[in-house]
Amino acid sequence: MGLDFFRKGHRFDTDTFDKDFSHFLGGHVETEYDIAQGTASQFTQPDFHLHAGGALSEYFSAYLDANVNNDFEAIYAQATKAFGKESFVTARAGKLTPTIIRNYANGIMASASTPLIITDSTLGLNPFTPARGSFGVTAAGGWKSLFFETGVVNGEDIPGQVSVNRHKDFFASGEFALPDGVTGIGLYTHRGGYDITDPSVGAFDRYNRSALFANFTRSAYRVAGAYVTGKDSIASLSDQKIRGWYVQGDLNSIRKIAPFVRYEATRTNDGASDVERQRKGTIGFSLTAFETEVGAGRIVIEGSRTTSAESHSNSALVNLLLAF
Repeated sequence: MGLDFFRKGHRFDTDTFDKDFSHFLGGHVETEYDIAQGTASQFTQPDFHLHAGGALSEYFSAYLDANVNNDFEAIYAQATKAFGKESFVTARAGKLTPTIIRNYANGIMASASTPLIITDSTLGLNPFTPARGSFGVTAAGGWKSLFFETGVVNGEDIPGQVSVNRHKDFFASGEFALPDGVTGIGLYTHRGGYDITDPSVGAFDRYNRSALFANFTRSAYRVAGAYVTGKDSIASLSDQKIRGWYVQGDLNSIRKIAPFVRYEATRTNDGASDVERQRKGTIGFSLTAFETEVGAGRIVIEGSRTTSAESHSNSALVNLLLAF
């Protein structure tokens, strides 16, 4: 039900415009204490997020996630038309991320950190990660256990590094869910391009990323993972390649505490040999501090060990989140 609520534009099938604007509004405050080997540790500046969203009419809805300290994480309008209880079509326009990335990769998991290959690992000068937000339009449809989405989006300028100019990116995804509506598999592909600012490197980077997602979810536990691969093609260089994977297990059978463990690996290649290899193991737990009808508090404590080449580094984080 929650996944369909997101797919259809933060609404249920029977929703219409609600004149009580307080029902449209929410927010969360989040801060983190990062402990990295060999560096100073301190709490990050708290991020305050304003959330607003819901049905504006029988077919239209909107959603906004504004990071008051920074920028819009997401802001889009959406139109949805249902055909009975088992099928619907929908379209979005604005700043968004692919639905499959939100649902499978950095959405319903117990950890505060997210997999490297989804949110952190990049290739050369290319700043692309699957979880980044982009402005564009998408079209999607659901039929019984199937959900498909495709979109045309902009990349993201990085001053002094890359610029989008007139180039557009294309992505497509497909999901198949088992009868529980959550357990399933998904495929994702993205093709995009940037102009490279540094003329000594090359003029244009045409890249692609593809991913296979899977999760097995029960009320007491969840096991999820993904394998991502990609290639960057620059005229003056050999093709550069990236690949990575992760597996995470969450245990939800203990009241208010959800222990989790994740193992992941990434590798980049410049066309001749590996440039960087990383392996990372993470263990921790998520604790529900309190929960009411209108708010909740969460504490996540994690410890991790990263191996890069022959070096090792340890780190930890404490993540505090208050939602209301």
